[in-house]
Amino acid sequence: MSLARRWLIFTVMALLASSLLATLGGCGGTGKVTVLCFSTEGNESAKEFKPVLDEAKKKYEDDVFFEDIDMDDPANKGKIEEYHVTMDPTYVIVNAEGKVKQTFMGKPQEEMFNSAIAGLVPTDKATPPSVPTGSAPVPPSSAPTPVPGVPEVPTE
Repeated sequence: MSLARRWLIFTVMALLASSLLATLGGCGGTGKVTVLCFSTEGNESAKEFKPVLDEAKKKYEDDVFFEDIDMDDPANKGKIEEYHVTMDPTYVIVNAEGKVKQTFMGKPQEEMFNSAIAGLVPTDKATPPSVPTGSAPVPPSSAPTPVPGVPEVPTE
């Protein structure tokens, strides 16, 4: 077997092995929830969202891996293509098994972003959404509320 053919076989095997390891190890090989933060240095939306991101990093430091990815760096082109990133900023939340669970294009709403992460971490770390003061959750009613002026439809 020629040297060129051996080199080709070795290269293909190495690529297949690295692809398999990346898939089994989760995103970035961390084995835990990962938040990929794609942005450029001067993006205003990313700067505005930074306090929310910093708070999440602190809250989930043991359970979530956060990775900042500079979209202007040519070395990150592969990740940008892999996650189909077309908008600056974009936040991709990946579960521990390496599957994308949520993508936020542009500046996400704080509550939605935090809920997406909380739904993937162990329950002792995730805090439920807060109930505004002075109100309590209302249990769902089994009977529909009648609307004034609209005749009721009989149900069986």
